[in-house]
Amino acid sequence: MRRRCLAFVIVVVACGDDIEEGVGQDESSTGTGSSTSDTSTPTTMSTSGAETTSAGGSSSGEEPGSTSADESTTATAGDCAFAPTIDAALEKSTREPIDCGALTLDDDAALWQDARDCAREATLDQVSYKVLWQYDDAGTLRDAAIASEIGEVYAIYRFDDDAAVGTTSITRATCTGIGTPERCTVAPGEICIECIRPGEPAELCD
Repeated sequence: MRRRCLAFVIVVVACGDDIEEGVGQDESSTGTGSSTSDTSTPTTMSTSGAETTSAGGSSSGEEPGSTSADESTTATAGDCAFAPTIDAALEKSTREPIDCGALTLDDDAALWQDARDCAREATLDQVSYKVLWQYDDAGTLRDAAIASEIGEVYAIYRFDDDAAVGTTSITRATCTGIGTPERCTVAPGEICIECIRPGEPAELCD
């Protein structure tokens, strides 16, 4: 009698870390609420729903969101106007920034929504852009902006001043992406854009 030998083959599936392609779980915000941040390579852009867009990784080996001391330039007193300071900070971009708007509290909600959509689409497409807006900070009128530039890497920045009228200081922080705060409604003074994983703010002028 012949004996039949049965061979059992065990297939082992190696389970490694998930590869992030636009989906992350890190929460960070410059304002109220929280958001889900997306990470991606410079050639792969995606969003989680319609909430978050992100910048590409750095080829220099620096931690995303960090700002080195030599990246900041300090202007002399009297040169600290908000819009010109942002233009100067982006002058090394290889592409001229798209102007998504400079919003005031007198502009209607539709203009604020258009500016927000412009910034998000530009981030998705990894093109240089800028969007400036005013907001009421406990009775103090202030300026803020999100802008990006194209160089060795695609970089996104958050700009803030200490007061829109009589500005004496403007800072810039590097973002790994932009997100939407939870339960945020676009309205005059609220653009519903936040800087993901902001780096240490660097003073551009005082």
